[in-house]
Amino acid sequence: MTTRGIPIGDEPATTPADFVPRRALVVAAHPDDAEFGAGGTIARFTARGAEVIYVVATDGSRGSKDRTVSPYGLAERREREQRSAAETLGVREVHFLRHGDGTLEPTLALRAECSLLIRRFRPDVILTHDPWKRYMIHPDHRAIGQATLDGLVAARDHLFQPEQLIAGHEPHETTLVYLWSADEPDLFVDVAETIERKIAAIACHESQVQRLPNWPDRIRQRAVDAARQGRVASGYAEAFKRLELF
Repeated sequence: MTTRGIPIGDEPATTPADFVPRRALVVAAHPDDAEFGAGGTIARFTARGAEVIYVVATDGSRGSKDRTVSPYGLAERREREQRSAAETLGVREVHFLRHGDGTLEPTLALRAECSLLIRRFRPDVILTHDPWKRYMIHPDHRAIGQATLDGLVAARDHLFQPEQLIAGHEPHETTLVYLWSADEPDLFVDVAETIERKIAAIACHESQVQRLPNWPDRIRQRAVDAARQGRVASGYAEAFKRLELF
């Protein structure tokens, strides 16, 4: 059996059918990362009335193999694509930090930025990259995942980031985190009813997917594989490492 998605015995965790956060904060390194990593889960949340807020850390200005593309023009295009993808999933608020693509490091400054976002938006659950994924070569993915978790700690205690407290941003404790692209997932969210919305949202990122052959089939197959691993009966799932903090 499972209780609120917590595995009991050897059974993998599964999000209860009625689980809906009041507010979810999704922190991604680049435009498109949220859709690839958690698009089905995000659509599931919004369909059930949750408020979902996006934070995109970099401008995505290096995400092209086309030598005729300007990085400035690409950054503008990717923001437009991200807004369209978010709207497709029912996300109405997207915040762009506009750090340079490929330049993120888990610094104290980035930790403070994440802490401020958490204190400002006060989410019940945070979804982000797993910074401990083995062999993850993209530095931005590692950096924003680590900075988000470091920011979660800084956001919850008043003696961290005292300047934020002085500015009126009270501490906030988020006790639930979903990490996508985890090596050892233990939470499998049923996305059978939202897999096509996930694919439609990814399709908004035309600058990224136009060079990927058969990408919708690959997305569906990934969901099938996750469902098989998590024993999700519907046949489609997204996999996460679930951190429950007390």
